[in-house]
Amino acid sequence: MDSCTLYPINIPLRNDGKPDLRYKAAKEFVASDISKERTTNPSKLSIQSLKSTSHSSKPEIIEQQEQKVQEQQKLKLIDIGKMITIVKDDFVSGTCKAVRQGLIILNDDRTINPQSPLNLDGIIKIRSDGKLDRRLKVMQYIDDRSSKLKVEDYIGEQSKEDSLIINTELFFGLLEKKPGLRSSNYSIEQSLSFLSEKVNPKVGKDTRTKNINNNKRIIELIDGNGRMTRELRTYIQQKVDAIHDLQQKKKTTADIEWIGCEMENLVRK
Repeated sequence: MDSCTLYPINIPLRNDGKPDLRYKAAKEFVASDISKERTTNPSKLSIQSLKSTSHSSKPEIIEQQEQKVQEQQKLKLIDIGKMITIVKDDFVSGTCKAVRQGLIILNDDRTINPQSPLNLDGIIKIRSDGKLDRRLKVMQYIDDRSSKLKVEDYIGEQSKEDSLIINTELFFGLLEKKPGLRSSNYSIEQSLSFLSEKVNPKVGKDTRTKNINNNKRIIELIDGNGRMTRELRTYIQQKVDAIHDLQQKKKTTADIEWIGCEMENLVRK
């Protein structure tokens, strides 16, 4: 409202022609007029108020959007990582999903071709020796089967005096003889979980030493060396029977099946 505005005759005015707010009628008129203007012209609301609202909500919206993008990127990396399998000597398995779908192209010497789509997209990086650079985030989610199986990676410190660790050592020793791609960590953990049901948790020192020696002799027999004895045959048969029991309970894996067959073959010789 300016000095040219015409006011109702009952509104007291100052010398400059504006409502004299010392009077109740003037105060009520001004208050009513402002309220009406805000209702009919919302665009004339306080600019400072709008700025304040925008300023307070904008960072929160941006943060939520960034979190959503980061989560989507992480899920994408997890999905891609699951498609990549690393085997012995850090080579990418030629049978993994990333290779089968053409996302990773392998050269004849099994190194990674720089023209691989995942490399061009920056999701993976190739070292000078043609293998995957483990520093990239996607490497956190790959199926890594490159390292040698170690008992301490699967069995806690509290189990080191149990007969379970002896069976685990035998299990890992036999798996090294198994042809083809090593099983995933999940599959190995599942096998160990089943096998752990068929051991005596506590054994004496003499028995433990004897079991360790028998396990070594089993590995030698698998390699075509060593000699079968009556005692060793009985020891192997006990393990075969335990595996048969697991099979009947449908608590078995491809690794357990393979080991069972190998041990049965030893007993039959």
